[in-house]
Amino acid sequence: MRNYLSNHKSKISTVLVCLFLTITSCEYKEIADAPFPPETVYLTTAAIVKKGADRNGLFAGAIYRFNFVDAISPSPRFNIDLTAGRFNILSGVQRGGVTSKGAVNINVVLNTDTITTLKSAGVLPSTTEILPLDKVLIPATLQMEDGSNSALFNIGLDMAFLRSNPNKSYAIGVTISSTDRTVTNDLRSVVILINTNILVPTADFTSTLNATTKTVSLVNRSLNWVNYTWDFGDNSPLVTAEVSSINNNNRVLPAITKTYAAAGTYNITLTAVGLPFAVGQINQSVKTISVIVP
Repeated sequence: MRNYLSNHKSKISTVLVCLFLTITSCEYKEIADAPFPPETVYLTTAAIVKKGADRNGLFAGAIYRFNFVDAISPSPRFNIDLTAGRFNILSGVQRGGVTSKGAVNINVVLNTDTITTLKSAGVLPSTTEILPLDKVLIPATLQMEDGSNSALFNIGLDMAFLRSNPNKSYAIGVTISSTDRTVTNDLRSVVILINTNILVPTADFTSTLNATTKTVSLVNRSLNWVNYTWDFGDNSPLVTAEVSSINNNNRVLPAITKTYAAAGTYNITLTAVGLPFAVGQINQSVKTISVIVP
């Protein structure tokens, strides 16, 4: 009797194990065969426009208002190639999906029709000018390698042209397409809007004197600088500071104070240094205020 029960239990266990393996193998097959969302590609420059605030129904893309994006951050947004004379706005194409299999070929083109449409609709200022196509350099094609999720490229603007046209706003459209993958519709295009004043540093500051303590409070209101230097006019050490990119967002810095040891007239000078535009040349602006300390 015991042998019978033992053999019977063994057979039941075997059946249960087989049944479990059959069920789990079916579940695995269903998961493996399940359809995944289609893989897409999109312009990273269009995606970084904060919260889609500049997106609209007029075109499939976003407006990248370059001068008004906070530049003091760890992530670089541009680089300058002095040898080639290019102001390079960093861009790229990203792959979205479950896998990264297969190479993806992407076409990149410039367009101006979008800018005309946005100006007519009042989305872009009426004073915006189209950046001449011969002043912009982009690659005609990109290839995202098998296993890679991105392909980077530069939108290269002619530095000499930007500098020779101060206080102007220019725009250019960039659009991607691909026959290898679906392109995300509202991230296929971006309009780059840039004011040439980003290349022109402007030194500016205000001063407030406390006559009792002989202390001057100074507020740096300079624009488009990468570093600045204070000279307090009393032969004390200069005070210098810099940022990793450029202060181009009308950022007003916290006030600093200077206390003088004796009465007198002091020439306080602020030098703001901007982006380089030529090898061996310094791009700077200087402002001086005379302060009478009683």
